[in-house]
This record gives sequence, structure tokens and C-alpha cells, in this order.
Amino acid sequence: MSTNMGDKQEPIPNISQLNDQPFEIVSPMTGIVVRLQDIKDETFAGEHMGKGIASAPRMDVSYSQ
Repeated sequence: MSTNMGDKQEPIPNISQLNDQPFEIVSPMTGIVVRLQDIKDETFAGEHMGKGIASAPRMDVSYSQ
């Protein structure tokens, strides 16, 4: 799997390869990062889908093409 940001493609590291190293997540939307434990959905909050983060967009509407 890789990211596709224009002509530049970089492999997405496995979370276990990060070893608590800081990294940057790029998004085309503004918003805030939310801990999974703070999500009201128990499937995600309980990390049944795996470890991760959630985001709360600041925009009321988002569009997809």
C-alpha cells in the first residue's frame, strides 16, 4: 500500500514499525485528532478494529469525487 500525493508515492509503514517515533498525517480537511477511546462507537473505542486515531472535521459538509 502507498500514499498517492500527486506524483510522489511513499509506502505506508506498519504501525509496529513506527516504534513510538513521531510522524505526520496529511489531510485535505481541517479538523482535530481524537483518541479512539473518546469515540462513542464501542467497536472503535474498544480497538476491536485495531489501534488508531479518529478525526473530527471542522467543516459541516465534505465532498467526494
